[in-house]
Amino acid sequence: MAKKSKVEPFAEWEISAPVIKNPLIWFHSVLVVGVGATFVFLMLIGLNLYERQWDQIPDSFTVWFFLFLGMAVLYIIAMLLMFAGGTITWYELNDKSVAQYSLYKKRKFLKWLGLLGLFSNTSAGYTAAGATMLSGAREAIAVAWDEVTHIETYPFRQEIRLKNDWRTLIQVFCPRESYEAVLEIVRTHITEIPVLKQPMPFAHKVLLSLFLLLFGVFLFPELPIVVVPLFTLLMIVSALFALWSEGMKRRISSIITLLFAIGLPTVSAVMNGVEMQQDGAIYALIVEVLLYLFFVTVGYKRVREE
Repeated sequence: MAKKSKVEPFAEWEISAPVIKNPLIWFHSVLVVGVGATFVFLMLIGLNLYERQWDQIPDSFTVWFFLFLGMAVLYIIAMLLMFAGGTITWYELNDKSVAQYSLYKKRKFLKWLGLLGLFSNTSAGYTAAGATMLSGAREAIAVAWDEVTHIETYPFRQEIRLKNDWRTLIQVFCPRESYEAVLEIVRTHITEIPVLKQPMPFAHKVLLSLFLLLFGVFLFPELPIVVVPLFTLLMIVSALFALWSEGMKRRISSIITLLFAIGLPTVSAVMNGVEMQQDGAIYALIVEVLLYLFFVTVGYKRVREE
């Protein structure tokens, strides 16, 4: 096994932690597959909008669907082959932390399998390697009690999730007969803190800024909703300012973003500024409306947070 803590544990056990029946793993898996497929989809939609190839937009949706479906199937097959029976895990609770360790032999096997997947130079191999990396990333985890703000319990699958304000830090799976005892130990070592409104993390601001720039660029080509490019640029700038500023500046810039995102397509539609003569323009219109809704959401959330 991985090197264990030198602190004397007061509870420890070995269990086959579920993988196939673990909702959290599948949630993360869908995110991984979805991000990969959506990245390709955004590039295709960007090209369609920029080159005014309205009739190609349905094909881009089809490519995204089958790409997502294909990656998901390969991922599921890889997961079934490697983790159908779960993964043997050792849990250790002591005065300082709760830790989990995966079985050493299985870790070593998975590392070699992941390496072979990368060397295979095929999409299936890359998918299998990705599944291996995700599972191996959790092979040795130790979480201090003071990092935990609250817990979630799932007695029907003997699971306890230790969480901070925004994510799950560790999943603890227990034998059925000792679940209540382990839960009591966990509760005596943490003080559940009400989840308060926290400032948006820096990493989230960076990621959201990239989406604002990316989606904003999609609005510049001539689309079914005719909008002066200068107004679109001002909306992007105000949205970025709303994201990074504080206080009254954030509120004002958020309101400006909302006015642009709601007002521009509305005024254009009222003034017969919607051009639907070309094939596929309806799909371009849907994409454009969704992009404006994204800016509306950003502006509204920042106004509410103030």
